[in-house]
Amino acid sequence: MSTALAQRTSQFIHGQSRRLVRNLYRGPERLGIAVQRYFSGAHQWERRIKREVSQWLPPQRLAELDALEGTSILTECRLLAWIAVNSPDNGCILEIGAWKGRSAAWLVEAAHQHKPPLSVTSIDPHQQGTWEHFQRTVAEQNLIARGLTVHRACSHEIGANWNKPISLLWIDGCHDYEVVKQDILDFTPHVVPGGWVVFDDAAGGYFPGVPRAIDEEMSPQPDFSYVTTLRHVQIFRKNAA
Repeated sequence: MSTALAQRTSQFIHGQSRRLVRNLYRGPERLGIAVQRYFSGAHQWERRIKREVSQWLPPQRLAELDALEGTSILTECRLLAWIAVNSPDNGCILEIGAWKGRSAAWLVEAAHQHKPPLSVTSIDPHQQGTWEHFQRTVAEQNLIARGLTVHRACSHEIGANWNKPISLLWIDGCHDYEVVKQDILDFTPHVVPGGWVVFDDAAGGYFPGVPRAIDEEMSPQPDFSYVTTLRHVQIFRKNAA
């Protein structure tokens, strides 16, 4: 074995050993965090959501929805579905940010579980080459016939003249501070009492503009109450009239 290779091998083994010792040292801490999270109110709500959504939809349909390509994780999709079903019946469901259509398909599915069914509107400029894939998802899932309205546009282009009541507002578009702030200003005035506002990527520190906009423009609104944070999603609900 060459000297250089021997040195790299020794460094690798040393690094792996240090990593193992560090993980063993941090094991009790990580276990404590996991146990605390498991018994937290938010996590119990998450488990309830997963259980109830699985009862609404047959296993084959769940598998079809889960197989759709998208950035929204499956736990997040079930959360959106549960909130949609438990939204007021005098508004629509509005998503800002659609990517390839997974969240739109889940929201339309949930909208039909709601009694009476709700309409769903999706807003996204599809500037990152997602338009064709999104259209394919819409066609394969028959979403237009099932009540989906699509706006290929930036959210403020639609929000500037928006005048429809909203039962569920899902904000997952551009994560820049100014855009999220504008989404809040444009659309939250139309949320009906008992309606929901849900922000993606609002925790975890990956997109600091999102929680900043929430702290400055959403949290101070007296008509809304903070509900919880599930993973990286923040949830608000408009107070009953």
